Parts: sequence; C-alpha cells; structure tokens
Amino acid sequence: MNMNRHIQRAIGAVAIVLAFAGVAIAQADNFKPTDISNAGVRLAADFAVKERGAKRKQDIALEQILAAEDREPMLGARDFRLCLAVQVNGKGTKVQATVSMDQYSNLTLLDWRNSTCGASAGSDGFKAISTDDVGARFAADFAVKERSSETRKQIALDRILKAEDREPKLGERIFRLCMATKTNGKAASVQAVISMDQYSNLKIESWKEKACGSK
Repeated sequence: MNMNRHIQRAIGAVAIVLAFAGVAIAQADNFKPTDISNAGVRLAADFAVKERGAKRKQDIALEQILAAEDREPMLGARDFRLCLAVQVNGKGTKVQATVSMDQYSNLTLLDWRNSTCGASAGSDGFKAISTDDVGARFAADFAVKERSSETRKQIALDRILKAEDREPKLGERIFRLCMATKTNGKAASVQAVISMDQYSNLKIESWKEKACGSK
C-alpha cells in the first residue's frame, strides 16, 4: 500500500516537472507573426539565402517570403523565423530559416531546414481578386514598365491571367499577378509580386517566368 502511494507521488512529481517544462518551452518560443514587407524581414531573408548558398556552395535564389515571425530576445536584438520559397540549383522548394540580429545589426543564420510552411491553402494570406481590379491593373502596368527599364528589353502586357492580393497593413496591398506578356515579341507567362504602400508607391518584389495561369 505504501509502495503504491510512493509510486503515485513519484508519477505526480514527474507530471508537474513536465508541465513546468512545457510552459518554459512555450514561453521560450515567443515568436509572433510580423509583416513580410518589413525591412528587417527582407534583410534577414536575403542574408539567409546568401549565407546558406555560400556555406553549401549552392546556387540559392529567393523567390518569395511566404510568412515571417519575429521576437526580441533582448533589448536592441531581434530573431526572425521565416518561411521562404527558394530556388536551389534551379529547383523550387520551401524552407524555414531562423536568423538572429544583434543590437549592432550583425546577422547570424541559426537554422535552415526544408519545410512545408505556407503550404496550406491561403496560408500565405493571398486571396483571389478580379483581373479587372483597378489596383491589380495599376500594379501590372507598373511592373511591366519597371521591368522593361531594368532589363532594357521591350516588355508588353497582353493580359492579366490571374490576380491575388493581401493587405499586410491598413492602407497597404501586395499583389501576386500572373500575366501574359511579350518580351521583344516573344510570348511569356510571368508571375510578379508587387507591393503598394499607403502612399500608392509601388515596388516589384519578384518577377519570374512560369506557367502560373494553369488551374
């Protein structure tokens, strides 16, 4: 009888310890969602891709930031946990990267792993909108003109095949557009991500030829 009591107490003590450990872990991982258009997020993402590529001697390119979280482990420092769509030696994949930034803005890549982050429908926050949306059309025209200037190629917009957007902050929008274009007369399907701030300033976040209009 006494033995059973001792065993029950021991089990109870272990349960309490595990409960406190669970709380500690939950408190330790205090990442919170943050805006993917944040300058710190972009800086961390670019650094992670460059650092990983150099370390593994691979050609890694950032395609899109799908989601971002951050925390402040100490005053003046930030940690970022990012879900990224990348191209590794020409092959598309998704990864989760954790990057620390100290109070002097020095960056360190803490972790990089293949991940299904952002894989579920709508998890990246984009929703379908009409291809006739005024903002989408404005963003498409801007992207084509800006890309033409950057590449010094004659790029023309044929039509918007698919349009999506999200609102990371009040007054801001991010468009993901699939466009039928012609570059120097050659037809191409392009997926472009364009951000628009609260003052209607536009910026191309990504531009990639792909068959994005297919269902």
